[in-house]
Amino acid sequence: MGDIANPHDKLFRETWSNRAFALDFLRNYLPDAVLQRINLESLNISKDSFVDPALKEFHSDLLYLVNFSGQAGYVYLLFEHKSYPEKYIHLQLMEYLLKIWRLHLKQQPESTTLPQIIPLVLYHGQRHWTMPLNFSGTFGRQEHLLTEYIPTFEYVLIDLSRYSDKEIRGSVMSRVALLLLKHIFDADIEQRLPAILSLLRDLLDKTSGLQYLETLLRYVASATDNIKKEQIVKIVEKTFEAMEGRNVVMTLAEQWIQEGFEKGFEKGVQYAEKQAEIGKKQGYCQGLLEGMNLVLRFRFGSDAATLMPVLQTIQDPETLKKIEQGFEQAQHLAEIKALIEQYRAVPQN
Repeated sequence: MGDIANPHDKLFRETWSNRAFALDFLRNYLPDAVLQRINLESLNISKDSFVDPALKEFHSDLLYLVNFSGQAGYVYLLFEHKSYPEKYIHLQLMEYLLKIWRLHLKQQPESTTLPQIIPLVLYHGQRHWTMPLNFSGTFGRQEHLLTEYIPTFEYVLIDLSRYSDKEIRGSVMSRVALLLLKHIFDADIEQRLPAILSLLRDLLDKTSGLQYLETLLRYVASATDNIKKEQIVKIVEKTFEAMEGRNVVMTLAEQWIQEGFEKGFEKGVQYAEKQAEIGKKQGYCQGLLEGMNLVLRFRFGSDAATLMPVLQTIQDPETLKKIEQGFEQAQHLAEIKALIEQYRAVPQN
């Protein structure tokens, strides 16, 4: 999505980076065993992010610094934007945890021990999360595992699809944010939005409440196609019709909703352009691959067919052209294979 902020990421960062919100969220969703050993009042929020840039469209993260039984530690919160479960979430978590430990050692080179990190995964897809919590669960049949040689860790899962609306706990701000995340992909978001926004009535007499309403309305307007601008305006008007200062709220709300829709439209255009460029690139690669297949089969016969599945994993046209240029000097199929492996080892654009 280029430089256009992902609306899920924007809501997550603006909300979960608020210390009061983070404290309330962790109190309600960390396991009791963790809460008994953690000093939440020591919580500080790091500005560092550990998500791979290529995965920013699907992941957001926040790192909380806390004390565990008097020792420094971390709570790492990973937010899954996808509408379906991530199959190998453990590998991604492990990569992020390693980055946190490396940063810790860089900042505190005299340290002789590693800090404890509690990984949390917040997921708001429509399909239930079915991935195992323990890393060893990704290896198949447990009776065949040499478990002493396998890293073992679990993450805390908050799968909003498994919570009823009444089961979502916390302050008004926490419940509203989580309910919106839970239902943002629903076709009936228009019917659900009034009840969610009505929770904010008692907050709107405070500046923080008005700012929070702005964040939420921008999110709804830019994150879903299942509700129109006019429908959101009507819902806001009806929800806050009895409130003092209603006219001011409505004027601001219409502005925020419009800006949210414009941002969503801009994001959509950027995404469409990106997909078109990807399609163009893939079409060019396909043409190169077909030509390379003909050359290989002509020179080396049917044995050359074994190389095509490997070549098809390369989706960078410049890399394919360099491999094709090497065909002229190659005398044997083994040389072609070595050439392909040489270029596969080089990171592609």
